[in-house]
Amino acid sequence: MSVKKRKDGYWVVSYRDEKGKGRTRSFGKGAKAKKAAEAFDLEVKYKKSIGEALPFSRAEGIYFDELCQLWVEQKK
Repeated sequence: MSVKKRKDGYWVVSYRDEKGKGRTRSFGKGAKAKKAAEAFDLEVKYKKSIGEALPFSRAEGIYFDELCQLWVEQKK
């Protein structure tokens, strides 16, 4: 997990979810975005340390293929 500034000025946090899939979350430009990215990074690190579920990078939900994969894994 790390907080990085992209070339175009956006602050992003890269992390791996509980299944090991790499995820990236963007926070925008400026000082407020940097603070939000750092806070999110700390939240992810804390949740990983106590074994809690990590937050999704998309607020609107999950894609259909992800839902299907969850269903298939449950049926196994």
